[in-house]
Amino acid sequence: MPMTPCSYCCTHLNRAMCEGFPTSWTEQTIVSILKMIPRNYRATMIEHYLAKLYGSILKSELHVSAEWNGCHSAGQVGFQKVFTTLDHIGCCLDVLFHTLGIGV
Repeated sequence: MPMTPCSYCCTHLNRAMCEGFPTSWTEQTIVSILKMIPRNYRATMIEHYLAKLYGSILKSELHVSAEWNGCHSAGQVGFQKVFTTLDHIGCCLDVLFHTLGIGV
């Protein structure tokens, strides 16, 4: 019976958990992408797809576990999906105004 993409990934991820991660999973390639502005590049990292998949699964599981066990404090808005950059800016402004004694 042929291996499906899902079973292939599961096999390799399980093997990595038992035997250790291959060194190829720890290597990344830097690629420069030309922006629309002349002579301006943006660097991006290309990593092994199974390492990326493993990291995504691990992050998701840790996030769910932390939420379930109440491990996020109110000040850790960066780790919670319901908050945005505007929430961070608002929080910083509140602290700044409070420190300077400015009422808004």
